Amino acid sequence: MARLAAASLALLLLGGTGIASAAAGGSSAGSVGAPETPKLRDTICLTSCIGLGKAVVGSTVQVSGANMEALSTISFRPRHGHERIAAPVTAVTPTSAQAVVPKGSRSGPLQVSDAYGQSSRLGKDSLLIRPPRSLRATGPMHLTDAEVSPNKVFYGTRSATLNYVISSGQPANEMRIDVVSPTGQVVQSFFPPAPASNTTQSVAWNGSGFDGKPVADGWYSFRISTPDGQPLGRAKASAEPNLGVAVFSFVFPVRGPHDFGGAGAGFGAGRAGHTHQGQDIMAPCGTKEVAARGGTVQYAGYQGAAGNYIVIDQKGSGEDNMYAHLIAPSPLQTGDHVATGQWIGNVGQTGDAVGCHLHFEVWTAPGWYEGGQPYDPLPLLEAWDKYS
Repeated sequence: MARLAAASLALLLLGGTGIASAAAGGSSAGSVGAPETPKLRDTICLTSCIGLGKAVVGSTVQVSGANMEALSTISFRPRHGHERIAAPVTAVTPTSAQAVVPKGSRSGPLQVSDAYGQSSRLGKDSLLIRPPRSLRATGPMHLTDAEVSPNKVFYGTRSATLNYVISSGQPANEMRIDVVSPTGQVVQSFFPPAPASNTTQSVAWNGSGFDGKPVADGWYSFRISTPDGQPLGRAKASAEPNLGVAVFSFVFPVRGPHDFGGAGAGFGAGRAGHTHQGQDIMAPCGTKEVAARGGTVQYAGYQGAAGNYIVIDQKGSGEDNMYAHLIAPSPLQTGDHVATGQWIGNVGQTGDAVGCHLHFEVWTAPGWYEGGQPYDPLPLLEAWDKYS
């Protein structure tokens, strides 16, 4: 209780100078009816594939996007005429759907339609449809196609997924996938079950090494090889794939338009009886805020100067981050575990604040009002802002 009281008293030293202003939120009543118009984002071939975006008649393809829970058909460009060829959906989720490429289809963008008669725009990417003879695989295993998405990973919040297709005339195809550093050091390895020829396979990497801890920030790449480590040869006419991924331990906390304000918004700026202990990030009220680094919530609540605020112990560093003036109480509570990039609240101007902004602090170990000291977070924020 003594530490909590001391921390509450210390919060009075926060750098706001204005009158508290509560931001009002709104709500709208929903109605039962047709869902929103489906949106198509990506297309990938799943089975009987020549490549990730190359198929034949009879291939199973998957589209991804939004508002797909009511999809009924996926339509393809016709070989003759102008009327698109609709194939019934064989599997569906709110964000994806599958169908079999029908006869009479030719290369081109796909379109999806739902049971309410709503159709998406044509997809940005074309599905290439080749003759069935293109599937004939003979000889040893080769890499037909591969890609990595996303090419940027924030440890603990999302993984990089390697999608790949092999061609082979062999019944069994053993292989290994390594994640290597720019110096060639293998930091993680996967030994997937023998993949079927001409079928899209996936491996996800969350940025951890063999010890389960995050690897150092930097650039890494996937290497696909035989079990003895020999790089897998590429099929004829297949390009050298870019299988790189950047790994970062921190993410910029404000996820929208922002700036760092004037001189008075920075660390050490003069305040009545004290100096500013953090950096203000100016942004419209309601802008999403995320954890710059994952960890454990040390405090979450309301205080007259800080308004709605949250303090997070950075995992593995001993340092703490403090986020103040949230528009509403954070959905997180003291003791909750937080991932890097996880939503923690929204920009506001609660407490002693002028204008909508995030007041952000970084404290050295052992942490926020636990014996640590605040220091200027602007160089860190500027670095995170460049790659986030």
